Amino acid sequence: RAIPRTSRTACLKAGTLIYGPTLFPAKKRSSCPAASRASRCAKARSWSTRRKAAAARTPGFCMETNKKTDFQLNPPILVTVGEVCVREAEIVQAFQNCRGWKIRQTISIAEMAEYVFSENASELLECVNHFEKPEISNPLMAYENTKSRNHAFAEVVRLLHNFVSASKSHVEHTRRTMREILPQEVMVNYQQKINTEFANNPLVQFVQDLRDYTLHRQNTFLGYKFEANSSETAARLVIFREHLESWNGWNQWAKQFLQAAPKEILINDVVGQYLGKVQGFTEWLKVTIEKTFQKDFQEVWNLQAELKELLVKRGIPV
Repeated sequence: RAIPRTSRTACLKAGTLIYGPTLFPAKKRSSCPAASRASRCAKARSWSTRRKAAAARTPGFCMETNKKTDFQLNPPILVTVGEVCVREAEIVQAFQNCRGWKIRQTISIAEMAEYVFSENASELLECVNHFEKPEISNPLMAYENTKSRNHAFAEVVRLLHNFVSASKSHVEHTRRTMREILPQEVMVNYQQKINTEFANNPLVQFVQDLRDYTLHRQNTFLGYKFEANSSETAARLVIFREHLESWNGWNQWAKQFLQAAPKEILINDVVGQYLGKVQGFTEWLKVTIEKTFQKDFQEVWNLQAELKELLVKRGIPV
C-alpha cells in the first residue's frame, strides 16, 4: 500500500473539490499485540515483483503473495470556479478560512508519520514471523542454503533499519505538530503522557537509540536462536547483544534495557511491544485532539454536509 486509506472528507482549495485522508482513520489494519506470539500478524507481505522473482529462485525463500491492496480511492471531482454557484463559492471560501480545516491539515503530518511507522513495523513482524516458520527456518540452516540464509537475514536487516528510522521520524513529526496546534494546558498533559509512556521506558529508548546505532555505526548482527520443546524445535530471529554493547551512544534507559536483556534479543518481542505502546498512545492522542477541537471540527463537518447536499442537487456524485 503506497498511501493511507481515504475517507469521504471534502478538501477544498482554490475552487477544486478533492477527497483527502482524515486524521487517524477509523478502520486500521490488524496489529500484532505485544504479549502474544499466537496473535501476531499471520498474513505475509507481498514483496515487490523483483523480490518475489528473486525469492522464487532462492531455496527456502518462499513468501506468500496472496495479499491484496485494501485501500480505496475516491476519484477526484473537479469543480471549476466558473461552475460553482454563489453558495458553493462561499463554502469554498469558508473552508479556506476555517480554523478546524487548517488544524486537520497540520495534523495530517503526524498522521502520515504514524502510518509510515505502523506499516514498517507490521511488515517487519510479518517477515520475521515468516522466517521463523519451521518449514522455512530448518532448510535455511543447511550448509547448501547459505546464500539463501544470507539473503533472508539481509531482508530482515533492511526492514529493521526501516522500522527504527520510522520510529524516530514518527516521534519528531508528532512532537512538532502537537507543539504547533495544542493549547498550552493540553500540551502539558501531552508531555506528561510522553514522559510516562516513552521518555523513561528502557525498551522504548532502546528502539530509538537503535536508530542512531544503525544510522551512525552499522546495521545489526542477527541470527537464529533455537528453542526446543517436547514436540519440535522452534527457530527465533534474534539480535546479538554483544555486538551492541561496545557502542557508547546508548542513553541510560537503553543501557538498562541491554543490561537486563538476554544475550539473544528476540526481534519480534521488541518490535511487538514497541508497536503496542505506540498504538495505545495514538488512540489516546486521537481522543484528546477530538475533544480539544470539537467545535472547530464541527464547523468543518457542517460545511462538508452542506456542500455535499448542494453537489447532489446538481447531479455531481459525492
